[in-house]
Amino acid sequence: MSLHVGSDAGEFLRRQRAVHLARMRELVALQSATADADEQIAVDHTISHLDADLRWLDTAAARVAARRKVRP
Repeated sequence: MSLHVGSDAGEFLRRQRAVHLARMRELVALQSATADADEQIAVDHTISHLDADLRWLDTAAARVAARRKVRP
């Protein structure tokens, strides 16, 4: 959406990545602190989704950077 409205998509992606990484760190700490299998499974699920989102954010950021190089 940022690309279509003319805002800085790269900056948005960087901020979103930072938020995701911070949340992932919190969840990894929580996972280490609990022995409850149900809670660990729930945290695993959330971490997996955040990991997928981070990969997508990295791919999107690379595409935005490549687009900047191509456009005058």
